[in-house]
Amino acid sequence: MKEKISIRGLIPITISALTIIVTLLLQFVVFSLNDEFDMAVFLPQLIINIFLLVSTAILWINSGTDRAKREENSAYKDNAAIYGKQIKAVTDGGQLGDLRAFCKAKTEQMRDDKITVILANVGIDRKLYDDTLKTMSTKKLKEDGYTRRQRRAVAKVQNGRVRVVPVRAIDLLSDSKTDDDCGVNYNERADKTARISLRALRAVFIALILALLAWEPAKDITDISAWVMFFLRLLTIVLTAYSSEHEGYARITETKNKVILRRIAFLHEFDEWVSVPRLSVAKK
Repeated sequence: MKEKISIRGLIPITISALTIIVTLLLQFVVFSLNDEFDMAVFLPQLIINIFLLVSTAILWINSGTDRAKREENSAYKDNAAIYGKQIKAVTDGGQLGDLRAFCKAKTEQMRDDKITVILANVGIDRKLYDDTLKTMSTKKLKEDGYTRRQRRAVAKVQNGRVRVVPVRAIDLLSDSKTDDDCGVNYNERADKTARISLRALRAVFIALILALLAWEPAKDITDISAWVMFFLRLLTIVLTAYSSEHEGYARITETKNKVILRRIAFLHEFDEWVSVPRLSVAKK
């Protein structure tokens, strides 16, 4: 079944086509190699090039993101459907309270695991810490021959300074805006903003190089230097569009897909946890 072309999907194609047409029209009024630097010529060139490249990058990163979300044969789309069913089962089944309790238990488990790793990194067995070192003072540890790194690690654990970013039920049920130590969150907007910013910086560098080539009314349309400049601009626009679309697509099909797979696994673990009967303590 062929994918339907949406109006939203045609926007970047249309604007990029207009950009290329405008660039071609500019061919008749600009371009020759710069003989000497002129700020009055350089700055307009720089601004035009930055606008062309940055706007192309933004348009096509968003286009790639949209294509990944609406593409029929997409692992992301299939996994998103599975994840959606899991969330519906939790909300419709009245299990939100259980999910919050599981998130809290999972966070504590991650904190406990982190403590074990911190101690192991300085050569201290977790059982030894729980049985003996947990109640020992720094002075006593020093007397017993523990190194400074070991004493600092024990003190950090004793003082409760081992923290993890908790998993929150609300983040699992919606598009998250924060990171966590379990890896089930992904702030798509922040990631896209960062990548667009990096592309903008790259575009400024490329635009700077292009702007070093001056513009002036074309005296001869057959001038080879004019056409070299035109194709340089055209090539940078096409390459920027292609790489940006590919990057936007990859962010969803790879990065966000991995996050959804981790969420699916997390909710499977929740299903196992919630299915285990728990003893209730009768109130006196």
